[in-house]
Amino acid sequence: LSLAREVKENKSVDEAVLSALALTFKLLKADDDVTECYENAYNQLPEHDGFAAEVFKCYARSGNFKKMQQLSQKFYKSKGQSRYIFWSVSSMLHQSDLPVAMLDLCEKMILKIFDEKSDGLQPGAEELKLLVDTLRRKASHPSTDLLNKCSTLERCLGYIQNYASRPKPPPISDDKAFTNDTSLVKFHPTHVKLLSIDVLKELRKYQLQQPTSECSSLPRSETSDNVSVLMTSLLKEVLVELPDQWDALESLVRLHIDSCIDSEGRCDLPVICRFHEELKSMQSQPVKNRGPFLAEMLLLCSWCDVVSKAQGSPADLPSCWTSSAAEDDVTEAMHNMTIESAVGVESSLSASAQRELIRLVSSYMKMFDCKQCCFTDIKPYMAKLSGPAAESLRLWATHRAAEFHDELLRLAEADALEHAKDTSSTKDGDRSSDTNMVATLLCRLCKLLQVDYFLAITNGRPPSALTSPQSLLDIYCRTHAVGAGKCVGGLREVQPGDELLLLASTIMKKELMSCRLKSDVDEAAREDELTQLSLRWASLLQVGRTSSSHSYCFPLELLEPLRMLGCAEYALESFNSLSVKFIQLDSMPYIILPALYEGGLLNEANQLCRSIISFHDTSQRETKTMIANSFEFSNYAKGLELGEFLRKCQQSTQLALARAEYPILEAETKLHSPQDIATYLQTYIAGLVLESQSELSGEQLSQLVDNMDYDLLTRLEEVPGSSEEDQRKRIRRGQYEDRIKRSQELLRLVMHILQGDTESSTSRIDSLEASLFFNSSEKTVSSPVTWSQRICTESGDGYAVEKSVWEILLGVSRACVLSQRIAAIKKITAADSEKKVDSALVDDLQSTCELIRASVSSLHSGLVPSVESRDSLYLRTTREGQSDVSSPILRPSWIREVSYVVSTLGTWLPILLSHSMTSLSAGESTGGKKKKKKASKNDSSSSEEKSVMQGVIEAYKELTCALETILEEESQRHDSSVVESAVSAVRILSQRARVEDSQDYVGSDLTENCLKTAHVVVAEKLLSSQALTCSRLFTVLRSKKHVVV
Repeated sequence: LSLAREVKENKSVDEAVLSALALTFKLLKADDDVTECYENAYNQLPEHDGFAAEVFKCYARSGNFKKMQQLSQKFYKSKGQSRYIFWSVSSMLHQSDLPVAMLDLCEKMILKIFDEKSDGLQPGAEELKLLVDTLRRKASHPSTDLLNKCSTLERCLGYIQNYASRPKPPPISDDKAFTNDTSLVKFHPTHVKLLSIDVLKELRKYQLQQPTSECSSLPRSETSDNVSVLMTSLLKEVLVELPDQWDALESLVRLHIDSCIDSEGRCDLPVICRFHEELKSMQSQPVKNRGPFLAEMLLLCSWCDVVSKAQGSPADLPSCWTSSAAEDDVTEAMHNMTIESAVGVESSLSASAQRELIRLVSSYMKMFDCKQCCFTDIKPYMAKLSGPAAESLRLWATHRAAEFHDELLRLAEADALEHAKDTSSTKDGDRSSDTNMVATLLCRLCKLLQVDYFLAITNGRPPSALTSPQSLLDIYCRTHAVGAGKCVGGLREVQPGDELLLLASTIMKKELMSCRLKSDVDEAAREDELTQLSLRWASLLQVGRTSSSHSYCFPLELLEPLRMLGCAEYALESFNSLSVKFIQLDSMPYIILPALYEGGLLNEANQLCRSIISFHDTSQRETKTMIANSFEFSNYAKGLELGEFLRKCQQSTQLALARAEYPILEAETKLHSPQDIATYLQTYIAGLVLESQSELSGEQLSQLVDNMDYDLLTRLEEVPGSSEEDQRKRIRRGQYEDRIKRSQELLRLVMHILQGDTESSTSRIDSLEASLFFNSSEKTVSSPVTWSQRICTESGDGYAVEKSVWEILLGVSRACVLSQRIAAIKKITAADSEKKVDSALVDDLQSTCELIRASVSSLHSGLVPSVESRDSLYLRTTREGQSDVSSPILRPSWIREVSYVVSTLGTWLPILLSHSMTSLSAGESTGGKKKKKKASKNDSSSSEEKSVMQGVIEAYKELTCALETILEEESQRHDSSVVESAVSAVRILSQRARVEDSQDYVGSDLTENCLKTAHVVVAEKLLSSQALTCSRLFTVLRSKKHVVV
């Protein structure tokens, strides 16, 4: 770097030298030096186009959009090319704090080019879109009043209609013509309509906000109703070309609902009925598209919502509504549904409206139940049903599913018989048709069972026997040999029947959540039951992962039961099989990181956090380069999109979390001395390393963008936009902010202590305690889920463990501060005999250490039971009427708690205790050199203070030795006899839970064999994962304890 900067000082204009310098500086991430190189060259040779372009790109990479704007205007004045005006405008739009006056200037600059230099031809697509973006940006500006918002958008719509109607030049002949004039690319007519629709939506939104219509400058329009008419016309034109365009259909439905009801709640029924007939006409087309059928459901539900809100009671069907013709099975299902009982308490639909909705949903399923998206399409509308209406639809789905189920079993038995006979007598064509039929029936059965389960759960009804996990697994196993992998497409990402196991996974997750909320059983019994359910859940998903190796769903779904079982190693292997990379490093790590923390995989967690940070660093640099290239190729709209993407990356919650926790993981895995940790924290807080992050305030935390993909995991019972989903998002947000705040507080607290800054340390201790507890006197944990989205229940021991851990950390931090103050006073007393150590400080140190020892003892007794009750650490595998089976399987909750203790106390406590003793020893040695006569008194006081701290050290060493003994024993369990014992124990756990299923549905031998194989695999992984976890935790404890010694 120094060599390159020395060459830079020569201010060379040689292109080869500049290119080599630029590459060197880029690799060294010294972007400012690259900019300076080309600025020097451009100032010497301003007519050199290459230098000018490079300076512009340098400004783009550094995000200096104001200099880009000025340089673009300079280019236009010197070269006269209109493209530089658009460069200038686009540079201004990239600025977040652009005032309205500058937006007015952008509009005038673009219009001047369009009117004076376009020769009456249609402007380029990117240039016209830039004008639209400018006006929409002005309309959304906070300082623009409502009237000006409307007039700006009206003017924008007029520009689109005016300039898009101009004649187009001849088509582009070759690449050279496009390179010389990028404005030759024009808008497609459909894109012009879609752009106009987007502007009209914003205009209508602002018009509806006004008490009276003040926006009256639209051509041919004077009121918001005219805007609706124009939007309707454009949307219908779009649907002629794109009949299944859902955005257009949804917008049409909203428009008709809003336009048919006035402010007093009066309804214009003919408008609704005419539009309903139009939808019926679209449904009758030869090609059946999903959009018109879904639009009819949306129209019905939206109508009832609005009318119900206006009249305060469930809404009936419009009198002119043409009802759907229900088939016999649907009519029979609704036979017992009466008018009075069908009205749900929270439903906006009357009995007649619910009957019609049932007809629409059932008809839709009969047409599109072979599509993967069928259930997702109808789920929001099924949520509108309540009471007997939902039960009627569920019974219809159950009856129809039973028919498909029996047919699938018949085909599976026929296939097995054919295999038993001479295969040469079977025709390939017949077998292919059976295979396709099985695939079709499986898809239909999956959708019907999903409907059955969803309606049962949302309305408090028991699901049918067909939706039991054992039944779903049985039909999957028996039909897999017939349908999977043999239909058109071969081994695909999604195979027929995969949804059966995913539905079973959802049901088992629901059972597990119910078990966790039980309050009438003790913790040990509850964990035994949780382990049984988790094992069954993991084994079922293991069957799916083995059978459908190309599906991404099974490895993802496996992570949660494996985390419950403490199989962090196996969970990581499952996650790595997904080959997560690039943008997925920002959206997916939240799934695996908690399992890594709880399973002792601290090195792997450290590597994953490093990958997240490196990805963001690389992506941000590459995005800035692509923004610069967007100007060169006149992709202004894409450049603005990239700017928004860059903002989301820079404010990513996952990035902030990784940067906050990475230094902690670094200290846990690589740094083993106070000096190393102090040096690293200084460089981290000073911003000298890639992972550095300044301390985020509460306002900055609230501005972080959550880019995590929460829709990856299957959630059949959730409705998008529901209150449950919003609540879950708020809880996650609070968890992430809590982890970031605690991490940055802890890091800075440790640094201040190691630097001897007692005032800052005291302030940090108070701040950290305030963030940990609601009330410092009551020591109540402030967050329901406070470490890594913990899975134990609120009444579980995990909260007592965490409370003790933080009490110990805060106590030792206070003891360090008191030790430093005592040592500092002793240095003064060595020079001034009249100065004495305040006895209150010594008393505070003693009382603090007593509290620490009490907390350590409490933690010790909670984690390490006596030898006589040591069996409580292991899972109970005894069944009634059978002999005991010795099980070497530790309770997963105990491993999670010990992992937390080791990774937190095992990392920071040795450092702090060692530093505290060093401080006291330094004060003792200083005092001994000055006054020999008073040495005995100083020594006695110092020995008293050191003995107090030594008591804490001894208590901590007792805890670590006890944990080491257990962890070392468990880490050595690798012989085959123990594996067999573990497998047999796990089988008993699983069989005890499967007995109830067999009463409802007797599974086939094939199902039992698949489950047994999966149980063995999961049991071996469970045991080996526990052994590796214990070995890792043992290593961490041993590596850190020598610091104290």
